[in-house]
Amino acid sequence: VVGCEKGLFEKIPQDQKMINDMIVAPISECAVPQIFWSYVVFFDKKAFSGKKPKTIKDFFDVKKFPGKRGVHTWANGLVQMALVADGVKPSKVYEVLSTPEGVERAFRQLEKISDHVVFWSAGAKPLELVASGEVVMSISYNGRVGAAILQEGRSFEYIWDGQVLEQEYLAMLKGTKNKKEALEFMKHASSAKSLALQAKYIPYGPMRKSSIDIIKRGEPWFNTGANIIKHINSRPKVLKRSVIADPFWWADNGYNINTIFSNWKSGYKYGSAQKSLAKQVSKPSKTLVTKVFEKPDEEKKKEKKVAKVVEQEQEEIKIKIKKKDTTGPEILIAEAITVDDSSYALKG
Repeated sequence: VVGCEKGLFEKIPQDQKMINDMIVAPISECAVPQIFWSYVVFFDKKAFSGKKPKTIKDFFDVKKFPGKRGVHTWANGLVQMALVADGVKPSKVYEVLSTPEGVERAFRQLEKISDHVVFWSAGAKPLELVASGEVVMSISYNGRVGAAILQEGRSFEYIWDGQVLEQEYLAMLKGTKNKKEALEFMKHASSAKSLALQAKYIPYGPMRKSSIDIIKRGEPWFNTGANIIKHINSRPKVLKRSVIADPFWWADNGYNINTIFSNWKSGYKYGSAQKSLAKQVSKPSKTLVTKVFEKPDEEKKKEKKVAKVVEQEQEEIKIKIKKKDTTGPEILIAEAITVDDSSYALKG
């Protein structure tokens, strides 16, 4: 984002059809979409003989599920999960995290697991921690977990609830000698088919919605002949309970949040120093645009209006049905009749 603003990257012609197909709006005129990778909690199913953890709240509940937790050594990913565990809707995480109260809520959650954490920094480490039993649950990169399940047959299970998705893009350096060829490659690499094809080798989620459809129609999709859609982190079913990381927010607030996080890692409780830093956190002027979670206000108003009209029409129909005369035809019997034909006779 900053590189584009500073003129370090070439601006790329933006295809509106591709933009409409993206799960999030482009973050820059200099980038084309690739994949979502995510911070996700996972565990070994064999480690739990009875009830198994299902939500991100379970990750922070050491009484319900005793044992160590594997956590990476930086703030991004974990603090968003902490707020979802505390009851914040995934779509509202950055709104809440932009307030001092929201920052404190996140770190109060972290304090619940302070004495039950094993830190990792290398991507392979959380798999080792869970496989060895050193931790009962860990945050990891979803692609690593998926590869272990699909290629090694590990009995790992994801907790998709509260996962935090990060985005990856392609960009072109300013002044490149092979601009035409680079553009052709970027066009090819960001196509719906290409984004779907990368999932044959590691289950990172495509950033284009139509790529998900390609994978579904092509199952079994993984290179081993296994079905892969349940391992894709950007499919609609799991997006509803996911946080999409906002690079604009972290660019503005990352320093203060990471400083508070470092204090937490060192064993300090959330106090006046942390509160002072939290007061400096704010909502950035530019934020990530996504329609994954909520529809625009105008669309909501239209839907409510249509729903109200339909409701009124249904009520009117009910009233008409109630008022409808359901009694049978009235039969009148005369006391006397006159017949001109003298041969006519009544019998019975």
